[in-house]
Amino acid sequence: MPPRAHACTRDVVFYPVIEEIVKKNITGKIWIGSDAWSSSQLFNHQSFLGIMHGSLGFDFRSGDMPGFEEFMSNLNPLKIPEDIFIHRFWEQTFKCQWASLKARNTQNNKAQEPITWCTGHEKIQNVTVQFLDMSNLRVTYNVYNAIYTIAHALKEMNSCVPGEGPFKNRTCGDIKNFEPWQVISHVTL
Repeated sequence: MPPRAHACTRDVVFYPVIEEIVKKNITGKIWIGSDAWSSSQLFNHQSFLGIMHGSLGFDFRSGDMPGFEEFMSNLNPLKIPEDIFIHRFWEQTFKCQWASLKARNTQNNKAQEPITWCTGHEKIQNVTVQFLDMSNLRVTYNVYNAIYTIAHALKEMNSCVPGEGPFKNRTCGDIKNFEPWQVISHVTL
């Protein structure tokens, strides 16, 4: 077996399964894998060729999200003080706590560790966070596409002209009272 020294965590999780498959000499199967292991270089080793040959792997598509990098680099809880999600993101990113959330912070800090208070003046550009890595946003890109697709379908549904609609008798769905299947009928590929 090849060494696991340079394997990613996602590869190592599946590695014991592959080891068992090799030990039991299970061949003649077509494995269908997710992006978690199917594209791993770890399983591209000579000892796995008989097992993995002909495998199918599925991966998330990635692409450009115009303005997203600029949006992320301009995140700041002082600009949108009511957004609790940015406050939580800020705390996790900068390992600090907000004084405005002092009651929660005091309860969670039973060991009385020194607290670093968030100011909002921390620089997002000065941290290395996987979430901010614009080169690997496949999941984010797919969420972006899903939201854009639904927004486009709702716009199409809203602008549907009675007599030209996609439903029985060329009717349109009611944008104020609709069923999910009606929105899906407006999704264009």
